[in-house]
Amino acid sequence: MKKNYFVNKAIFSFDKILMTSILSLPFTIEVLFDFGAVSVLLIPITLYFLDIKINPSKYFVFFILCFLFYNNIIYYDTHLKLHELRLRYFSSIFLLISFCINLICLKNKNVIKYVNVFFLFLSISFGATKTYNSFSLFDRSSFLEKLNFEYKTSTLEIGKSDDPVILIILDGLSSSEEIFKHTKDSIDLKLDFSLKKRGYKVISNARTESLRTTISLPSLFNFNLHNSIDKDSIENIDKGLQTIDGFQEIFNENLLVDSLLTRSVKSYSFGVGEFTRGINNDDFCYLWGDSCYSSSLENIISKTIIEAIIHGLDRDTEKVDLFRKNSLEQLENLVPAQKSFYYFHLFFPHDPYSYFEEYPNVRLNYLTISEEEYLSEHIKYKRWFVDKFIDLIEDADFQNSRIIIAGDHGFRHNKSIAPELTNIYLKGYNSINANNDITVQQIGNIILESFLVLKLE
Repeated sequence: MKKNYFVNKAIFSFDKILMTSILSLPFTIEVLFDFGAVSVLLIPITLYFLDIKINPSKYFVFFILCFLFYNNIIYYDTHLKLHELRLRYFSSIFLLISFCINLICLKNKNVIKYVNVFFLFLSISFGATKTYNSFSLFDRSSFLEKLNFEYKTSTLEIGKSDDPVILIILDGLSSSEEIFKHTKDSIDLKLDFSLKKRGYKVISNARTESLRTTISLPSLFNFNLHNSIDKDSIENIDKGLQTIDGFQEIFNENLLVDSLLTRSVKSYSFGVGEFTRGINNDDFCYLWGDSCYSSSLENIISKTIIEAIIHGLDRDTEKVDLFRKNSLEQLENLVPAQKSFYYFHLFFPHDPYSYFEEYPNVRLNYLTISEEEYLSEHIKYKRWFVDKFIDLIEDADFQNSRIIIAGDHGFRHNKSIAPELTNIYLKGYNSINANNDITVQQIGNIILESFLVLKLE
């Protein structure tokens, strides 16, 4: 009897009230497929009982939930493809549209069933698309064809051997010279001086061809995806590339690791993501494609506007600092082996500006922070990290290794600092001239050409 009551009530309600339970279905499907967070099913179940008991839509709950669930999903799906609005402006428009839909439905009851049907079909569409995508495999060749990619052999003179190569990416490393021009304080050249004394070649004001880690690194590990792109401003190129799906996959299935295998070189990742054909550490949590840093609730919230607000007002440091700690520990304990390539990604000196008790979190309102304050905090944090990094490099036993240290991009939040300029430091590459115009994206070619080519017998 109770079962019939709920079924009949639901059928009756479909034409009479805006069903918030149906509204939540596409969002539920999105979270289920992306994170496997089964607890998200509690959302439509809870809302269903609220629908048939109190009709929450008449209290304008419908438009609030619509804004909460879909603002960010729609924004990131359409940004740069259909518009270039900032999130705050898009959110204002989307909030107004959601409110108007709720208001129209309250004024004209005949519209209600069409809105419910729309979200029902949207749920089916989401489910079908996500199911199809989960079975479709990433095609590297097709992705590279989309970019008209052509491999270009490095013209740099690089001595070949079986000695290991260690790549250390410092996320958001600003150019030492750019910071020095701003502060006029030689302390900001400390890393350059220190590494130069230890035999490193210092390439000052090295350029990156992307200001985004999600593009810069995949390009580096695939022998410079920017080779075939028409020259334009770095911002416009980034905007164009962001509309193309597959950059995380091309990072995982990169050409560098495959090419190194043809030279019997093993690749190890202790960076932001795993190498599909490399050697990964099961005890290491990767920032890209790994949920070991997040709970189900955090995964659910990450899809909503709440995440953007929290991230803007006070960025979470726990997960980032844990990743930083794991990366540093792996680097400190590394015992490099012959015919091996090691990739490390240290999330320094990128914000948030924290590192447990060693550097208590500097709480900044990233929504309203001024360029000058942002730069000031960056400089302080970078100076602290440089001291820590120099100690690590001096203590590490990398005598027989070739080492490449580079930023993936520079500091991006102050107009007086060129965001495309960073530094590259090379150890064991005596034949490379420090005055060469080497970009961050050319590092992949340097790594490959560091190893001996196998001779066919």
